[in-house]
Amino acid sequence: FQGHRDSLYAARLSPDGKLLATGGYDQKIKLWDVESGQELRTLDGHNGPVFDLAFHPNGKLLASASGDRTVKLWDIATGTRLDTLKESLQELYTVAFAPDGRRVAAGGVDNRIRVWAVSDTGKEGTNPLLVSQFAHELAVLRIAYSTDGQTLVSTSEDRLVKVWNADSMTIRATLASQPDWGVGLAVSPAGNAVIVGRLDGTIERFEFAGPAAAAQVAAAPLDEVPPAADYGPQPALDQLPKIAEVEPNDVPEKATPLTIPGVATGRIFVETAATNSGGKTGAGNQGADTPRSPSTQDADLFRFDAKTGEQWIVETNAARSGSPVDTKIEVLHADGRPVPRLLLRAVRDSEIEFRSMDSSQRGVRLKNYDEMLLNEYVYINGEVIKHFLQRRGPDADSQFYPEGGARFAFFETSSRAHALGQPCYVVVPHAVGTTLPNNGLPTFTLNFENDDDSQRKLGKDSRLTFVTPADGSYLIRVSDVRGFSGDSYKYELIVRRPQPSFTVSLTGANPTIAAGSGKAFSVKAERIDNFNGPIRVDITELPPGFAATTPVVIQPGLYEAKGVINALPDAPAPTDANAVTTKVTATADIAGKPVTKDVNNFGTIKRADKPKLLVFLEPDPANAASVAAVPPAAGQSFPQPPQVTLVPGQRTTCRVRIERNGFDDRVSFEVDNLPHGVIVDDIGLSGILIPAGQTERIIFLACEPWVPDTDRLFHATAKVEGDQVALPMLLHVRRSSALANQPVVK
Repeated sequence: FQGHRDSLYAARLSPDGKLLATGGYDQKIKLWDVESGQELRTLDGHNGPVFDLAFHPNGKLLASASGDRTVKLWDIATGTRLDTLKESLQELYTVAFAPDGRRVAAGGVDNRIRVWAVSDTGKEGTNPLLVSQFAHELAVLRIAYSTDGQTLVSTSEDRLVKVWNADSMTIRATLASQPDWGVGLAVSPAGNAVIVGRLDGTIERFEFAGPAAAAQVAAAPLDEVPPAADYGPQPALDQLPKIAEVEPNDVPEKATPLTIPGVATGRIFVETAATNSGGKTGAGNQGADTPRSPSTQDADLFRFDAKTGEQWIVETNAARSGSPVDTKIEVLHADGRPVPRLLLRAVRDSEIEFRSMDSSQRGVRLKNYDEMLLNEYVYINGEVIKHFLQRRGPDADSQFYPEGGARFAFFETSSRAHALGQPCYVVVPHAVGTTLPNNGLPTFTLNFENDDDSQRKLGKDSRLTFVTPADGSYLIRVSDVRGFSGDSYKYELIVRRPQPSFTVSLTGANPTIAAGSGKAFSVKAERIDNFNGPIRVDITELPPGFAATTPVVIQPGLYEAKGVINALPDAPAPTDANAVTTKVTATADIAGKPVTKDVNNFGTIKRADKPKLLVFLEPDPANAASVAAVPPAAGQSFPQPPQVTLVPGQRTTCRVRIERNGFDDRVSFEVDNLPHGVIVDDIGLSGILIPAGQTERIIFLACEPWVPDTDRLFHATAKVEGDQVALPMLLHVRRSSALANQPVVK
């Protein structure tokens, strides 16, 4: 087989043995007929050497790994490039399909193994990144799957061979250091051994345990689960027993006893000779905020008893009451050792690459943003944040939770400012005591401690949720995080049971809605004491001829959802009586019990004349996975909404259309109330835009692979001419694209 113009690096036979694929330094891939030796076609597209090739198990697709930092997917029958997977940071040396063909993995010089989902067609936009795992301290040379797909093995220039659980990409075993690079690799059919061929010409077999021997279960983050038990009502704070600290109480042996639930009062204050003789303290002479040397800092300890699994809210009331103290609280063992909360295992490294980050901003630009997935945790110098929205290009910021306002910190770490160039890590939480084999990146231990409340409800005051690891006595340490102290540095320490709850408020009241159009509204939740479940908002008793998105669901862990009130083209103007009758309620399950709360209503609803612009959100005529609006049933005035189905990890289309009634300029749009993890893709620098003289645009909806099956109404708003809104469309997120028997939200 002759035809390449430079060194060959890869030669792979197709599953049926009829085709040979070769690649090399000349950047070409050639397909050959094995029986005749004839060259069938050349695949052009790489801008660097082709280092490895892999056939899909069905023999219809080919994957190539190149020095141009990409993996490309090719159609064997036509030679067409289907997709380019471009998240890698440096040259790629190795690529492999999983035995079921649903994933493709690659590794190379940036020390990472990346895994992408592969659709049936392999077409562009349908093969999302699933995992990016820091794997070795030097370049990854080879990867190979076991025949059952449960195991992935990698070799590296660091001379290590690592065995991974393929689904979770967690390390199962690290084999003995090799005498030379492992450049040849094969996993035994039984999936319990690997054969390594080394650069020095030697070959050796190594056995390892199966998947069941290496369970690594991530901890359930406290920030995302309600209390483990319904503790029932407890006395109001002003009814809890209250005690005052007894000095000295700065060492465990002299800690002030505290019965919980209860309240302790104290102050961060250092007794001096001048104080004992009737004079003023140094802080009193120099001002309340005078810092003291470590030898004169005060810290107060309180001792309490608790049982395994109990949850307690520990918080301070100081700055809220005008005290100058900036508290820090820590929960310690009885002997003064910190109580660990969880382990954070770094799986990828990054850094702040554009500008510094203050303690409140949600957006920041991090290196390697292409491989950062939604809902991943990022550890930055003691703070943990959570990824909410991917960067929409190199000139945009990644956004972190929540969906609006100042950012939150997770695992009750405290927000802080971070400098340009600050290293950071994508981390995975694990339970304390989990064995975490070395992957070349650090592991961080988070203790039960907090400086400022991680959700900013308490300002500079502190708050944490303590889950008791074992029966026994524990200590709470209260100090000033700056080391300041003084006579006025007073505080209350509150220890109470969680009382999970919520409130919901509606914005967009007193709307004026144009005939045949709509107005957007939003519902916002305040979540109390770690309640993070879904909240359903129902809207009833609208005036005749008007309809609203209902129910509106605030998703778990989120704080806002949006909807729209629409008026029929012939809707009568609301009367004084029916314009104010709207009823809005919010319902959620807390500790297994439904809780319903009233929400402020829409106030007075008014109707306006037909606007100069009408907006319609409709199926794309070319999209078979969509259904047009269904005419209203008997006794109903509004049609059932049009529907579109979206498969996780893939894209679909729908259409925004406008009717111009005197408005001839360009129209920009926002699409709201999509499920978290679904975005409008390919919007460009101008966003969603219909230019002057045009009346429609096809938009692409893209879905992250982890989004669960969901039914959700979403809508489009024209950001001109009074922000007119279309009737909503119903989105189905389904693992299967079949539309048969899809439920319809009424």
